[in-house]
Amino acid sequence: MLMAKIIDNVIVEYIDTDKPEDYPDFIEIPEHVPSNADIRFFHKDWTPKSESELLAEGLIEPEPEPEPEPEEPEPTAEEKARWKRDGLLYELDAIVSNPLRWNAFTEAEQQALADYRQALLDVPQQEGFPTDVVWPTDPIEG
Repeated sequence: MLMAKIIDNVIVEYIDTDKPEDYPDFIEIPEHVPSNADIRFFHKDWTPKSESELLAEGLIEPEPEPEPEPEEPEPTAEEKARWKRDGLLYELDAIVSNPLRWNAFTEAEQQALADYRQALLDVPQQEGFPTDVVWPTDPIEG
């Protein structure tokens, strides 16, 4: 039979004996109870208490509420304009940086594309930037 000595609601000593009468300071403990258990976490019949019971008795703290995710700030007009400009440059650079595609254009078309690219790069220097942007026209799409 398993027996335990309990001090301040904590099992401080565990023994296995056939003579419980030799240990008056010990009580019988079922095998499923850990050797370092706080007995306040068990009912008198040694079944574990539920989380709600432990919370009600103040033996455990409730899980803290998770921190809310910070909201993404609304993009500014400058960010939106730069994103649009960067997207147009990305599409254009796929053509300009590919020699096979680039060489398929006439010299005049290549110059128009170079001028268009420069106009996109100059968008942030426009007087009305970022709220009143005059977007350059793509010479390929018109």
